[in-house]
Amino acid sequence: MPEEESTQAGTQEERVRNVFQDGPYINAALLCESLLEEKNGLKSAVRIIDRITRNVAAKDAPDQMPPTPVALTLFLRLKRGRSTVKHQLDITLIKPNGERATGSRMSVNLEGDEDGGTDIIAKLQLVVEQEGLHWFEVVCDQFVMTRVPLRVVYLIQRQGSAAQPETVVQ
Repeated sequence: MPEEESTQAGTQEERVRNVFQDGPYINAALLCESLLEEKNGLKSAVRIIDRITRNVAAKDAPDQMPPTPVALTLFLRLKRGRSTVKHQLDITLIKPNGERATGSRMSVNLEGDEDGGTDIIAKLQLVVEQEGLHWFEVVCDQFVMTRVPLRVVYLIQRQGSAAQPETVVQ
């Protein structure tokens, strides 16, 4: 039995070591304000975002950040490489306290040659409730491919400070 376990462990270890050696590959993974697509299919990310600052200018501003609505676009470009065509993709938001929000699961087909692939564009409407580093975790076939960061900062300006925009996306 130990011999069988080591064979299975060796196979699993080899699979983990080589899981993305042949693809699929990430060509782009980012958050932005919006994504433009031209008639010829070329895409442009507008205002790439990895930080949001929530400013509150008030005498009685709360010490804890109030829930803040945020609209973002998550853009992923995957390339097939020498991997199989069909894959299962999961995208999950991990909050600063480690809590995982309900994620999104989809099947993706990476057809064509090795440089063929697909773009995933997710328009997100979030309500951010915590300061700190949030991660959008991208899992392909049960293996983490990447994480896309979003830092949320809460700034309080007490009485006598000049008013600033309520939410600044950077």
